[in-house]
Amino acid sequence: MIWLEPGGLKLEIKSLESHHETVENGSPFVYLSLNVKGVRYTDIAKGSVCGNIENPPKFVQEFTSEIFFVQRVGKIKNGYNAVLHCHAARVPCKIDQVLAIIDKKTKKNISKNPEEVVKGDLISVRIVPLKPIVLEEFLNFTKLGRLIIRDSNTTVAFGVVKSIVPRFEQSMAK
Repeated sequence: MIWLEPGGLKLEIKSLESHHETVENGSPFVYLSLNVKGVRYTDIAKGSVCGNIENPPKFVQEFTSEIFFVQRVGKIKNGYNAVLHCHAARVPCKIDQVLAIIDKKTKKNISKNPEEVVKGDLISVRIVPLKPIVLEEFLNFTKLGRLIIRDSNTTVAFGVVKSIVPRFEQSMAK
C-alpha cells in the first residue's frame, strides 16, 4: 500500500512496470510506472507524490530556503509573489520574508532582514506556498528539496529547501 498526495489516496500496487512490461525492481535511469488499484488516471494530478503509508508525504505550510537570485524581474523583497517549481509541481508562492543575504564563499550572513536584494545575491528566505505542495528538506530528500522560482516565464532564482513547517490539516483518505 502507498499514500498519494495531494488527494489523500490510499493505493494498492498491482505491479511495477517498465515500458508496459512487469519488472521486479528498477535501476537508475530506467523509466518506471506503478500499476495501482483503486484510482483512475485522471484522479492523479501533476506534481503528486507517493509515499509510505506509515509515514505519508506531508504538505508544507511554509519553509525556509537558500536561493540564488539570478534574474531581475522587479524587486525581490518581503511579499514578492512568484511561481514555485519543485519536482513536477508548480504552485504560486509568496516570499514572506527575506531573512538574510549570505556570503557565497563562507556561507555566513552578511546582512539580516535586508529591504531588497540584487541580482547575484545568495539569500535566505521564508516562502509560503499559496496552494498545497509536498516538499522535503534538501539534506533529507534531494529530489523534493530543490526548487526554482519563476516570474513572467523567467527563472528568477533557484535553490534548496533548508527547513519546513508542515501543515497540520492533511487531506483525508478516500
